[in-house]
Amino acid sequence: MTKLFKMLFSRMVISFLLVVLQLAVFVSAASWLRDYSIYIQIFFMILSAIVIIQIIASKSETLQIKLPWIVLIAMFPVFGILWYYFYSENRMRKKYMKNLSKQTYTIKEATGNVSDIDGLEDNQKAYRQSEYILKSCDMPVYQHTGTTYFEIGEKYYEALLQDLRDAKKFIFIESFIVSQGVMWDTILEILKQKVQEKVEVRVMFDDWGTIETLPYRYNKKLESYGIQCVVFNPIVPILSFRHNNRDHKKIIVIDGNIAYTGGINLADEYINQKLRFGHWKDSGLKIQGNAVKNFTFMFLESWHYYRNREEDYRRYMPTMEAETDGYVQPYIDNPMDEELVARNVYVNILNDATNYVYITTPYLIMDIELTNAILSAAKRGVDVEIITPHIPDKWYVHAVTRSFYGQLIKAGVKIFEYTPGFIHAKNVICDDTIATVGTVNFDYRSLYHNYECGAWMYETHVIRNMKKDFVSTREISLEITQALVDKTPFLERVMQETLKFFSPML
Repeated sequence: MTKLFKMLFSRMVISFLLVVLQLAVFVSAASWLRDYSIYIQIFFMILSAIVIIQIIASKSETLQIKLPWIVLIAMFPVFGILWYYFYSENRMRKKYMKNLSKQTYTIKEATGNVSDIDGLEDNQKAYRQSEYILKSCDMPVYQHTGTTYFEIGEKYYEALLQDLRDAKKFIFIESFIVSQGVMWDTILEILKQKVQEKVEVRVMFDDWGTIETLPYRYNKKLESYGIQCVVFNPIVPILSFRHNNRDHKKIIVIDGNIAYTGGINLADEYINQKLRFGHWKDSGLKIQGNAVKNFTFMFLESWHYYRNREEDYRRYMPTMEAETDGYVQPYIDNPMDEELVARNVYVNILNDATNYVYITTPYLIMDIELTNAILSAAKRGVDVEIITPHIPDKWYVHAVTRSFYGQLIKAGVKIFEYTPGFIHAKNVICDDTIATVGTVNFDYRSLYHNYECGAWMYETHVIRNMKKDFVSTREISLEITQALVDKTPFLERVMQETLKFFSPML
C-alpha cells in the first residue's frame, strides 16, 4: 500500500496527470466549439501546414527525423501538433548558446587551453579526427594524461569512493540519474564530510533523469548540507515540458586532476546492488592529468547556464601531469549547436577503420549516415562486431534495435546479445589504436537530442584492456545469426518496422 501511495503521488504521475488534464480541457473546448467545427478544421489544416513547413525548413534535423513528424501531423493534426511541441520543441537554444559562448570564452581566456594535436601529424587519420573534435566543440587533445578503464560498475565505484575521500580542493559531480540507495547514499556521506573539511562540492543532475528516483526539491536538501546543487532543465508540467535536451552526461571531477566518465549513473543497478534486467554490464573511464581540463570545462559551462557568476577559473585547472600514455581528447556534444559531434566521431572511426571495429551499446536506433558507415565498413572487409542487451530495459526500443539485425548481418556485421542481462556500456574500439568511452548511445536521443560527453583516445594502453573486455563479454553472449532473424514472426516484424519508422520519437 505504501509503494502504491508513493507511486500515485510521485512527480512523474502528477506531471502526467497535469498534462492529461490540459489535454482534456483542450478537447472539451474543441467539443464546446463543435458548432464551429468547419472553421476549427480549417484552422488546424492551416496550422498543420505551417508546422510541417517549419519542420521541413529546420536545419538541425535530418529527413529521417522529420518524416515521422510530418506523417503524424498530416494524419492527426491536433494530436500531432500537440505531441510535436510537447516532445520536440526546444526552448533553450537561443539563451543557452548565447550564455555558453560567453562562458566558454571567459573560461578559456582565464586558463589557456593549448592542444597537443601537432604530435598526431604522423598519423593523418588520427590527426583529422582530433582536429574535427577541436574545431567542432573546442575541446583540445592532450598528452601527459593517465587512463584507467573499468569493465564493470563495481570497480569504477570502488576507485571513485577512494578518490572522493582523498579530495582536497573541490568535487564536481554531474549525472543524468541520481537515485537514493547504497551507491548514492555512500557518496553523499563522503560529500557531507568533505564540506566539513572546507572542500567545495557541486552537484548537478537532470530533472527528467531523476523524476522517479529523487524526492521533489531534493536540491534544497543538498544545499542544506552545504553542497551547491543545480537541477538541469527543470520539468514544468505543461503541454511542452521539455522532454528533449536532457543532460545525459556523466562527469565527476576531483581537484582538477582526476575525472571520471562512462555509462555509469549514480544508482544501485549500475553496481549490481539492485537487480534490474539481469546482470548490469557497464563501463567507465578514469583520467588523470592534462585532459581533465576538458571535463572541468564541460561541467562549468553547464553549471553557469544556471549559476552565472564571476569566479577565478584558474583554481580548477590541473596541478599535476601524468606520464604520457598516448593521446586523450574528452569531447562534448551539445544539441543546441546543430553539430552532431558524437555521431560524426563514430562515423569517422568506422570510415577510417582498417581491421576491426568493436561496439557495445544498449540501443541500436540509428540514422542513415551511421547505418551506412557500419554497412560500408563491413562490406569492405572490416570486422565489425556489436554487442547489445539480451534482456532489455525498454521492450519497444529493443524491438527497434532488433529491426536492424537483418541488414547488418547480411553485410557481414556480427551481432551478439549479452545473455546475462543488460549491457549499458557505450564503447567503440578500432584497430588497437583508437577508442571512445562515454555516455553516447547509438540512438536518436544521444546523437541528436541530449547533452552528451565522451573521451576519444589514441594509442593509450587502456585500448588493449577494452578489447580484452569486449572479447570476454562476447564469449558469454549469444551470436545472432540470419537463421535466428528469419524465425522472427511476421507480426513481430511488422511491429519492429513500424516502431523503426517512428523511432526518432522514442
